[in-house]
Amino acid sequence: MNGRRKIQVFISSTYLDLKEERQTAVAAILKAGHIPAGMELFTAGDKSQLDVIKRWIDQSDAYMLILGTRYGSVEPDSGLGYTEIEYDYAISKGKPLFALVMSDEAIDKKLKSSGSEFLEKTNPEKLSAFRKRVLEKMSSFFDSALDIRASVYESLIDLSDNPELEGWVRASAAQDSKRLSDKLAEMTHLNEKLEKEVSELRVNAAPDSKVLEEDPGFSSLSAVLKAKSFTIPAEVAKEGAEVETNAYNLFVINKNIYVKGTTISQPTSVRTSWYEQNFYAVLVTHKLLDMDRRPDGVRFYSMSDLGMSYSAWLDMNSLNKE
Repeated sequence: MNGRRKIQVFISSTYLDLKEERQTAVAAILKAGHIPAGMELFTAGDKSQLDVIKRWIDQSDAYMLILGTRYGSVEPDSGLGYTEIEYDYAISKGKPLFALVMSDEAIDKKLKSSGSEFLEKTNPEKLSAFRKRVLEKMSSFFDSALDIRASVYESLIDLSDNPELEGWVRASAAQDSKRLSDKLAEMTHLNEKLEKEVSELRVNAAPDSKVLEEDPGFSSLSAVLKAKSFTIPAEVAKEGAEVETNAYNLFVINKNIYVKGTTISQPTSVRTSWYEQNFYAVLVTHKLLDMDRRPDGVRFYSMSDLGMSYSAWLDMNSLNKE
């Protein structure tokens, strides 16, 4: 990705039914080093809400739609939902766009867990028609946060390689450095807030200390990983020379990367290819990593539930030894 230019992505969705999904998309865009934009981040001021929406879409480099189980608020004059108006306006302006549509399985799961609160009751026909329109264009289904993150990363790679997108540049290269500085501060504050929430979720989801102390086979797993040795070729190793190591050391060094997840698409670098064919294969075999293969060949690797428990056990043991 272009490290100097940051792509601004306008995220469009209904609010009540997609809070978690929208937060996942915002976090993924920030993690990739780019800028999310959406109406909940800004104040409408003296202008009408629709004018403000259009202005922010105009100033964004790309448009992202997340479509769930609600049609959303309706604009009085047109009778269309604000989300559908945003979608149509982005198309009319030729904005690069990608749409994520909640799958039927995910909808059933959401309704079972949350009841009929998130079911569209006022405008079900409009939601159905809008969903059909979206699926006729460039779009993909999502079942979970994993799908959202993978789609965001993949789309941002393509957008970053598009030389026609203006993007945001460093403050030193911009005419209005204060405005950019204020925006960066705003995005940084949002990023810190999201990081804190994610950390709290991980703590709540982590196994309790009794499980960690009981060592549910993790000592044996560590021994297996240590026995799996590798010779990292010179063209792959950061040191520029062959490195002798093992799967255990590589897992400990890189485990934080797997929590966030990593996307691999073709063509790929020599280093990435070596890690996937050798090291990643070991972690998938021992169920420490999950691998999601998309129809276009893109692979998304992320820490499995077992990997999260094993990582927490390693951290606990490390603290106990200090």
